[in-house]
Amino acid sequence: MKKCLLLFATLICSLQIQAQEQLEGTSHEQQIGINTTALIGQIFNFTSSSSFTPIDYFLVYKKKNKKGYFRFGFGGNFAVEEKINGTDSNVDLNFRFGQERFTDFAKRWRVYYGGDFKTSLLYDRFGGADASETELLVGGGPMCGLQFQINSRLSISTEASYDFFLSVKNVNSDVQWGLFSKFVIPDFLYLNFSF
Repeated sequence: MKKCLLLFATLICSLQIQAQEQLEGTSHEQQIGINTTALIGQIFNFTSSSSFTPIDYFLVYKKKNKKGYFRFGFGGNFAVEEKINGTDSNVDLNFRFGQERFTDFAKRWRVYYGGDFKTSLLYDRFGGADASETELLVGGGPMCGLQFQINSRLSISTEASYDFFLSVKNVNSDVQWGLFSKFVIPDFLYLNFSF
């Protein structure tokens, strides 16, 4: 009887150790994230306004490499507004790519940091004034984010960045150059899937 109990206890311990080794050894090489800010805003609308906040990056993709993760994101917006004196339209396309590293500071929490190269193309057409404006932004900067691991494949994350941009703007055939910087606050939430 003692041998059976000892064998049973040894078997249970070895199964637990094996399960822990499999969980710790599980490493996903790629991750795809979807910006869920608009969906969450529609479900949990805390204001009486139904205004739509532009989203820079709908989809982000990360691939593990020797130094951390290569990251790529794209998104955009399209809006048409009918007015009494004409139709205004707005289109913007956004792309970014960069490199990030991470530090796990708790069982489910991770801080990631790195840098991105970003580019945006903005086009506005003002129907009433028969005018248009096109702007190209090229730049980038450092970023830092926070990620919470829901399970081994799902996580949620947000990030902040400080970006520097070179701007080339064409307003009715008048070209203007400019430099500016901006702080992007973490007011969006990504739902990430690792595979």
